[in-house]
Amino acid sequence: MILVDLVSNIFLEWLKHPFVLVCLGGYALKAIFESRSNKEKLRNESVLFINSISNSINPVFPLLFDEISSISTSLKKDSEAFKLTQEPFKNRLEITIKSKAFFGDEELSKRYTVLIKEIDEITRILLRISELNMSSITDAEKEHHSGNLTQKAMNRRLKLLSEWPSEKYPNFDGRHPKKLKDQLHSELQQWLNIVFYRSEELLLKYLNLAMKQ
Repeated sequence: MILVDLVSNIFLEWLKHPFVLVCLGGYALKAIFESRSNKEKLRNESVLFINSISNSINPVFPLLFDEISSISTSLKKDSEAFKLTQEPFKNRLEITIKSKAFFGDEELSKRYTVLIKEIDEITRILLRISELNMSSITDAEKEHHSGNLTQKAMNRRLKLLSEWPSEKYPNFDGRHPKKLKDQLHSELQQWLNIVFYRSEELLLKYLNLAMKQ
């Protein structure tokens, strides 16, 4: 017991030595700076990650809005416009991995998947409209197909509103004061409006989380 006390006293006296205090203080400061540096690095990488998602998905919206509001829809599978709408699918795996690594959850990647699937469905309806415009079927047949597409667009829009309520725009159902040429294009515009605002909310939410890291 006496030996233990003696060793403890020696150790305490050693800790009081100026050189020891300077060394310990230096290590403590180094650890603090490294911790801050790592946090800053994580924050910067997280912000860049959110920015990369924005750059991937945002160019699609003006393209589709223009296509919906045009007098004659002419989207084709071999067009550059269609290829652009498929770009957001290419980084799904990367987003799944990084969202888990940076934010510790899968909400971002799951919501992103919902967004690009909605975009893809809108794109494919526009492709179908383009095919109908160039087909030789009767006006009655075109009207029948158009009615089916209108119902599909409305159902998808309402489903999205139900499954993904907006925090920022709780009463916004996608309606826009601009008058379009028919009900189908109006439904597509409302649907795309919902997708656009959901993407805005999602990215702003995770950008704020990234800035707080």
